[in-house]
Amino acid sequence: MQLIPFSSCAVRPSRNIPTAATLGSNEGMIVGTISIEKSRPVYNSYYFHYNRMLEDSYDTYEKKIWIFSSQWLKVKHKPDYIDGNKAVYLYSIKEVQGKYQFSLVRLHENGGSLYQKLYEKTMNFPFEIEKGKVKYLGELYLDVRNPFIELNDKRERDLKYFKEKYPLLKITE
Repeated sequence: MQLIPFSSCAVRPSRNIPTAATLGSNEGMIVGTISIEKSRPVYNSYYFHYNRMLEDSYDTYEKKIWIFSSQWLKVKHKPDYIDGNKAVYLYSIKEVQGKYQFSLVRLHENGGSLYQKLYEKTMNFPFEIEKGKVKYLGELYLDVRNPFIELNDKRERDLKYFKEKYPLLKITE
């Protein structure tokens, strides 16, 4: 009998947050949180797309923040911390100074060879990255049951965790 090992680990966007802001000459950074209701369904992965806003159109090259749920036996959240019934994930975006926006969230459900589903919800949350600064954006809150997404100011809660985990990251409030 041969045993085939398999595992699947969660991927949190906080793994990409630098411990200190090393910014290029035209770069800045925003930090924030993504909060997802812990109720069912829990999706295999969550993609939060953002793009640069140009004067006459939107940048066609989208970037994304990716959250991949833990999938060992049962799909579940593996957040940076829990706030009530919310799984909270820390993230950062380091880019060239300019105007950007969160434009789309995609929820991916994978039932192996049985089925795959992709749900999408558009959003319009603009933000600005300023040269040489690390700024707090807020909490992107996703309720998958309703489908509902909003941007909330949770700086008291969130900055406590950023300062605890990334004490050298100087966030302007």
